[in-house]
Amino acid sequence: MDNIIFSDGFNAYALPFVFVLLGVLANLLGKPDSQKHVYRNDFAVCSTVLLLSISTVFADAHAFQNSAEATAEAFLSWVLILVFCLMLSLVHDRITSWIDEANGTPTYRKHLLWGIWLPNVVSVVIFMVYKASIG
Repeated sequence: MDNIIFSDGFNAYALPFVFVLLGVLANLLGKPDSQKHVYRNDFAVCSTVLLLSISTVFADAHAFQNSAEATAEAFLSWVLILVFCLMLSLVHDRITSWIDEANGTPTYRKHLLWGIWLPNVVSVVIFMVYKASIG
């Protein structure tokens, strides 16, 4: 089991999906029991995945601090890229990810493609690119 969890393949390809599941779980646990809400909104976890990716960059920087494989500039660059992507994600979430009614008023439902799937896929791909870039 240790060989799987510590493998490069798990850390590059399975870990972001663990982040997605943790984000969904956090969203579900963060709602009061009696609150009525749209459950599909709980699957919009792009910002959570990006935050967990930033923490992974800091953990990797600590692990590689005495290594010649990666430089501090590379890790700082990835932190800045991820923070920029996080800000874009927050703006996207506030403006374009919600379904509007016919009269233009927003609803409490996220758009399935633009508000949930696409941001989640983009955040997972960004994490995979980061992991591939540091080797």
